[in-house]
Amino acid sequence: MSLAAAVRLPHSQSMSSTPRALVAGAGIAGLTAAKVLHELGWEVDLVERQAASGAVPTGLFIPANGMRAFAALGAAEVLLSCGRVIERLRMQSSDGTAAGAADLAQV
Repeated sequence: MSLAAAVRLPHSQSMSSTPRALVAGAGIAGLTAAKVLHELGWEVDLVERQAASGAVPTGLFIPANGMRAFAALGAAEVLLSCGRVIERLRMQSSDGTAAGAADLAQV
């Protein structure tokens, strides 16, 4: 498999004293790992197999544990400013029959 895109996040320390990491994948987890490692002083190489984002713009549901993680990274307020909180989730089967509901305001 060839790597179509690579990004290096430079760090001000010398390479000999700086730990290095290779993060594979520029999805949510990869970008978050690269950001945190970089902020901890690591030199990070971030690689992505796709040359460009081919994702279709859609909504993204981030559950409560994800928002707690973003809060720990200092990014929760930014997300809340450009999205909205889902207070109730209704689930349906593939034929449209109601399959359940969850009160997310309590989570």
